[in-house]
Amino acid sequence: MDNLKLKTIDLFCGCGGLSYGFEMAGYEIMLGIDNWMDSLETFKQNHKNSEILCKDISKVKKEDILKLIGNKKVDVLLGGPPCQGFSLAGKRNSKDERNKLVMDYAKLVKELKPKFFVLENVLGLLSMKDEEGNLVIDNLKKAFSEIGYKIAYKPLYAHHYGVPQKRQRVFIVGNRLGIDFQFPKPTHDGIKNKFVTVGDAISDLPLLDKDFGEEISEYKNSPKSNYQRVMR
Repeated sequence: MDNLKLKTIDLFCGCGGLSYGFEMAGYEIMLGIDNWMDSLETFKQNHKNSEILCKDISKVKKEDILKLIGNKKVDVLLGGPPCQGFSLAGKRNSKDERNKLVMDYAKLVKELKPKFFVLENVLGLLSMKDEEGNLVIDNLKKAFSEIGYKIAYKPLYAHHYGVPQKRQRVFIVGNRLGIDFQFPKPTHDGIKNKFVTVGDAISDLPLLDKDFGEEISEYKNSPKSNYQRVMR
């Protein structure tokens, strides 16, 4: 399938990091939705040809989206719902209102019927229960299955894919084409392909030890790693 033809929307988009990766892979980012205007202004800088919508996802309707994208068909839906209620580092309160946002995501999948969707969240999502004692992941699996989606989910480590950060996240990928989705194999194992360190990533940036820097700072040295060459 030609990625260049896959029209994509990013829910809970923030500054647009997730959709920026999809854009680099050839997807067309049509719209970013978030309830924080400051992040949407940055999203717009990162995706100049995309529309933005500042609104609570629980109040977003299919009609709101179609109006902004000119009634185009949505091929891919992205999103990382707020995870504070699921996080192992937090209180893991089953009554946290933010926990319901994953089901709001599922509601928009049902309404928009994209070919694929990608939902990203913290590892704690897999063990979190709702107020009735049911696993949230089971609720999601049931909700997606009832509307015709085949899903696969797996915890992935960012540093196994060349990111200079030891961060683990759960990715849920669904499709209504009957495809058995396979997650990509790690590109870095720490031995044959060494993990990217913070030094590999940012050691070429100008120091800010004497002031807060300039609006636009110039690189003073050549890139010291392949990562830095890509970032430039």
